[in-house]
Amino acid sequence: MTTWLQVGAFGSVEDADKQVETVAMLTGVRAVVLPQQQGEKTIYRVRLGPYRQRADFAELAEALKSNSISTTIVRVAADTP
Repeated sequence: MTTWLQVGAFGSVEDADKQVETVAMLTGVRAVVLPQQQGEKTIYRVRLGPYRQRADFAELAEALKSNSISTTIVRVAADTP
């Protein structure tokens, strides 16, 4: 099982890209934008990872939190987001 940190879900790819830029500027870590169809809408999830264990992302999550970016831990069975 792998873990991703989700740092937002947006209704437009432009807003998702802005979040990617913000995260990179604050932490030096590049996030990915993952589109997901929900009915007729597309939601653009912004995630960092994958990480194998909590120690690999705990410090990053704290750095994001201290910059007012909330994170959600997302666990998946494979290396796919």
